[in-house]
Amino acid sequence: MNRIKILPPEIYTRIAAGEIIERPSNVVKELLENSIDAKATKITIEVISAGKKLIRITDNGCGMSKEDLTLCVKPHATSKIENFEDIYNLSTLGFRGEALASIVNVSKTKIISKIKEEKIGYELVIHGGEIISFEECAANEGTIVEVRDLFYNVPARLKSLKSTYTEKIHIIKTVEEYAVAYNDIEFKLFSDNELILSFNPSISVVKRINDVFKKEIVQNLIYFEHKDEEIKIYGFISPLEHTQINKSLQMFYVNKRPVSSKILTQSLYDAYKDTLPTGRHPVGIIFIEIHPNKIDVNIHPKKRIIKFFDEEAIYNKIKTLLSEKIKYNLDSKKPISIDSYSKVNYVSEKNLNTSQKPLSIYTSYLPTDYSQNLIYENYKKIGIHRYIYLGQLNRTYLLFETNNGLTILDQHAASERILFERFTNENLKSSLQTQRLLFPVNIELKLSDFETIKPYIEELNKLGFEAIISGKSSLGFYSIPSVFEIDDIKDFISKFIENLISDIRSETNDITIKDKIIRSACRAAIKANQLLSLSQVENLLKDLSDCEQPFFCPHGRPTIINIEISEIEKFFLRKK
Repeated sequence: MNRIKILPPEIYTRIAAGEIIERPSNVVKELLENSIDAKATKITIEVISAGKKLIRITDNGCGMSKEDLTLCVKPHATSKIENFEDIYNLSTLGFRGEALASIVNVSKTKIISKIKEEKIGYELVIHGGEIISFEECAANEGTIVEVRDLFYNVPARLKSLKSTYTEKIHIIKTVEEYAVAYNDIEFKLFSDNELILSFNPSISVVKRINDVFKKEIVQNLIYFEHKDEEIKIYGFISPLEHTQINKSLQMFYVNKRPVSSKILTQSLYDAYKDTLPTGRHPVGIIFIEIHPNKIDVNIHPKKRIIKFFDEEAIYNKIKTLLSEKIKYNLDSKKPISIDSYSKVNYVSEKNLNTSQKPLSIYTSYLPTDYSQNLIYENYKKIGIHRYIYLGQLNRTYLLFETNNGLTILDQHAASERILFERFTNENLKSSLQTQRLLFPVNIELKLSDFETIKPYIEELNKLGFEAIISGKSSLGFYSIPSVFEIDDIKDFISKFIENLISDIRSETNDITIKDKIIRSACRAAIKANQLLSLSQVENLLKDLSDCEQPFFCPHGRPTIINIEISEIEKFFLRKK
C-alpha cells in the first residue's frame, strides 16, 4: 500500500523551489490540498489564535500507511509523480512533496493517519524537523495533522506575522476559496473553539457560491459557459450595477486549482472595457477545465501562478465570451433617460455689466434651467471668480469658464469632502443626531467580510449608526447619522460596508478606524453619475468653499483643478 517515494535529484532539481510557509494561512492551504488530493469528503479545520498556536486539520481521506507516514515529512517525498513529465498529466493539487517537510521544520507537528486496510493507525511527532516519537495508535480512516507553535524556532518570521485578526481573515479567505471549487466536500472551520464556517456538500457550484458569498451578489450574477474539444470555460460575472470597489470577489480556477494569472485577469477587465465605472471592479468567478499538458504549473514555488502554453487563444475565448454576456445584459435594459436634459442652440453673447470680456457658451446637452446659466458669485477660497457654468462632463465633472481659463470640479470628490467635514463636525457635538430607520436594514456578508468588520461594531455605534449582529454573518442596522440624506437606505449601507471593509483591509496605520468609518460612509453617500441642476451646482460650490480643506477629498484626490487659457493655447500650438 506504499505510495510515497523520494524523488531522485535529476527530477526534483527541475522542479521550482518548494513551498514557502510565510503565515498560518499557507499551512492551511497546503494541508487542505493534501486532504483534497486524498479524496476526503469531510475536512475540519481548527485554529487557535489564528493558527499561531494551533492548526489542526482532520480529514476522512485515504490516509497513509506506516511507511508512507515516515516518508511524508521528508523533502521531495511525493506520491503524485515518478518522473518529470508526469507534471504535465497531473490531476492533483500537490506534486512536489515538500509541503509537510516545510511545515514540520518550523513547528511542533503531530500527524495521525490510518488506511482502510489496517486495523490501527500511526502517530508521528516531530519538532523543528526532529522526530520525537513514532508509535501505533487508535485512529479513524484518514489523517489528522496538528501544527502547534508555528515559527517557534524562527523568531524573525514569527515577529513578521500580522495581527491575530488579520491572520484569521487570511485563513477564512483560504477556506472559502477551496470551498467554492470543491462543492462536493464538507468544510468546517473552528476558530478558538467557535464554529465560524460550515459548508455542507452541495450538488452544484451554484449552491456553494450562494453559501459563500453575499446573497445580493449571487442573485445578480450572470452565468456563462463555453465548451469545445480543447477547453471548457464557465462561471459567473457581475452586471455593471453590481461591480465592487475592490477585487475580493474575483476567483480564478484552472482544473479546480486556485490560480493567479495576468491573462485571466486581463481578459475579465477587457471584457468590461469602456463600460466599467472608474474605481469599480467586476465580480468574476471563472473556472477553466483544460488538459494538463496545455498548462505549466511548475513556474512558481507556491503553485499559485500558472502559464498557458497558448495564452492568446485563452485570452480571446474568455474576453469574447464575457463581452457577449455583458453586451446582452446591457441591451436587455432600458437606456438611461435624458428627459431632464433639453437640447439648446448656440447662445449669443450677453451683457455681463462688467468689464469682463463676454464668454462664449457652446451647444451641448444642458440643464433645463440653462437660462440662469450666467453666474456672478465669487468663491475666492477655491479660486473661482466670475464664471459661466458650461455643464457636466460624463455626469461627474462640472465645467466652468472663467476669465482665467477653464475650471473643472469633480462633483463626487467635492461632495465627499463636504460630507466628511459635516460628519466629522457632527461627531464633535455632545448630542449626535441620528435618523431612526422606518424598517431595519439587514446586510448579509460572506464570512471573511463579516469577520473583518465585526471588531468595529462598537465604534460604528459611537458614530451615529445603530448596528447589531443579526445572524451568523449579517448585520442589522436600525439608525444612521442624520447628516446623510439618503433615498435608498439599503444601497447606502451596503456600499458603506463594502467601502469600510476595503479601508480596514488596507492596513493603513496612520488612519484611525474612526476616520475610516467616516470616510467610507461619506463615499457611499455620493450618488454616481448624478445629473445636477444649476441650484445644486451653486450649492455645491458654496458648501465646498465653506470647507476647511476644500481642495482634496478625504482620500487625497483633488476636488478642483484650473487650466489657464495659456495652457489650453499650447495644446493647439497657438502659444509656445
